[in-house]
Amino acid sequence: MSTKLNAVVRFFRWIGLKRPYYDIHGSDGTLYMGRLWIFGGSNPKLDPDENRPVARTWKRGRIDAFIGNFVSGRLHHIAREDRARDHHTHPSSFLSIVFQGWYLERLPKTQAQHPSLDRAEYEYVLRKAGSIAFRSATDRHTIQEVSPGGCWTFVIWFKKQGSWGFWLPTGDFVNHRNYTESP
Repeated sequence: MSTKLNAVVRFFRWIGLKRPYYDIHGSDGTLYMGRLWIFGGSNPKLDPDENRPVARTWKRGRIDAFIGNFVSGRLHHIAREDRARDHHTHPSSFLSIVFQGWYLERLPKTQAQHPSLDRAEYEYVLRKAGSIAFRSATDRHTIQEVSPGGCWTFVIWFKKQGSWGFWLPTGDFVNHRNYTESP
């Protein structure tokens, strides 16, 4: 199975390298996550995660643009763990399929618990090749550990619902741009 998954990663990288997105780096300059569009893609004028203009070297076709209004697909290379102490959420609900490598995810015992309990009452879930995880835009989580060489995932993003950010133990939500720790 591993050989087949490696071939899928190579195929998606071949597609994605023609449709680059921007990578996420920590404040120390280390790569946190490399990202490539596979289908859909962001609005040609604004990036959906950052709400900022996008420098795009590829042109979306009509079908891609239409699909992108509802769903998009990206190949992610998770290079390292989250370095932030607090759990984060995403701007959209998404489905993540691990193609290669693994990551250890930390989740609150229940999503209904107050964020003040997240550092004490949590569970770990190992996501390895073949694992599929669905997260709603409001689900809190963090990536605790990543396999050597990183982890390759295919992520299907649904329509944007909010913004990417962190839940503080006080119960306050902080947009990622205003969060003081590195991802």
